[in-house]
Amino acid sequence: MKIIATADLHYDNPRSVLHTRRIAERIVREHGEAEVLIVAGDLCGLDLSVMDDCLMLFDDFAGRKLMVAGNHDLWSTHADSFERYEKHIPRIAADRGFTCLDAGPVLVGDVGFAGTIGWYDYSFRDKALGVPMRFYEAKTSPGAARALCSRADDVPEALREITVRWMDGRWVHLGMSDPEFTELLCDRLAEHLAAIAPNCRTIVGVSHHVPFRRTCPEKPLRRISKASWAFTTAFMGSGRIGETFAAEPKVRTILCGHTHMPSRMEIGGVDVIDIGSSYTHKRFVELDV
Repeated sequence: MKIIATADLHYDNPRSVLHTRRIAERIVREHGEAEVLIVAGDLCGLDLSVMDDCLMLFDDFAGRKLMVAGNHDLWSTHADSFERYEKHIPRIAADRGFTCLDAGPVLVGDVGFAGTIGWYDYSFRDKALGVPMRFYEAKTSPGAARALCSRADDVPEALREITVRWMDGRWVHLGMSDPEFTELLCDRLAEHLAAIAPNCRTIVGVSHHVPFRRTCPEKPLRRISKASWAFTTAFMGSGRIGETFAAEPKVRTILCGHTHMPSRMEIGGVDVIDIGSSYTHKRFVELDV
């Protein structure tokens, strides 16, 4: 079975629009014979209608079309991020001929597909930095959160030089903590895997967020310090995602995105692929399973 997968199309971002259109055209034109297309999250931002516009670019793809949500897809000016995740995103996907794997697994021939947005629980944080947990919970580093630095005894001057913010802190409103959301999603993923495993020979897992600490990029992006990059690693994903996939022996491939940096490695006999699209460089991978 031939599978084409892409991620991080960010069709709401002006830097991404033309590049997303071009890669969609290329996928439809050059790989239209593929049985399955997967889009692994981050299609839009605050305006959820952009997700429909993005998925519409693949209307002419004849095979089965699957997707998972990304953290940017939950961005909202209202306290409805969880409702977007549970109701609106699966509906928009269905209207455009996609199946949202967050809502349930899919069987295509003898290949199963199970997926989740993934999320984060700060288990990937760099403990050597010594940043207190309250900053991760606020998604704001010490140098950008003056109010959280009132206890000077646990915030040395070196930490105040870290000045990044993780913008989910402003735009995602789940009504629960990040660890609680991660646990909910992993419990649901385990149920999906158990439901589909008896009916397939192999399973392709999909997560927007990173499933293993080893797959977090160590090298900082340009224009960001090493310490700031280390702080943001906390929001790359969760080890619970990888543990949940790894508990099912039929999972032999896991696709993810989110980091904007491509990578591929084998972990515990599983082929783990970070698709690696960025705002200006869109990528896709081709698999035969």
